[in-house]
Amino acid sequence: QNNISAIKNKFNNIVREEEKTSIKYSDTTIYQKETILQMFSEALKTVSETSEIIENILEDFTTTIEGKASSLISMDGLIFGSYTSSDVDEALLNNTALIMQTLSNFHNSIGLTREPSMTLDFPLNGFAIRGEKLFEYSELKIPVYLWLLSDNVDLIYEKIDYFKLQLLPLINLFL
Repeated sequence: QNNISAIKNKFNNIVREEEKTSIKYSDTTIYQKETILQMFSEALKTVSETSEIIENILEDFTTTIEGKASSLISMDGLIFGSYTSSDVDEALLNNTALIMQTLSNFHNSIGLTREPSMTLDFPLNGFAIRGEKLFEYSELKIPVYLWLLSDNVDLIYEKIDYFKLQLLPLINLFL
């Protein structure tokens, strides 16, 4: 931990000298691919002009269906946007989604048909995490899933079609 603080201090000193530069740190490990993917996604969202719009749509959608957190994540691990009022809920949702998508990719690689929705229930904790395939992007036809952390994930169906219409053109701009 002391080494990490020392390195951060050195970088912070360099950044202070360059007035137009900003820096952000991420807690990653080479042993969990998901942490690296989240770091790259955060960097991409920082330079993307459509990222803020996507996150505003996610906020509207999540609030409308009384969710705790939502994220839009491609099967190759790119997080297009997230909304939550709690960093813990966002970390819980994104890490779970990325791991479930890795499992889905494995299932697909051995010849199973990719499921259009995935749900993980946590009945003792009173919530569920659900992923719904919205569409595919690029020539590679990479699936994009809307992930939701909620006490009642069934409410997702009330607004999903409207959400798809709003978001698909933005995803194409994002890339």
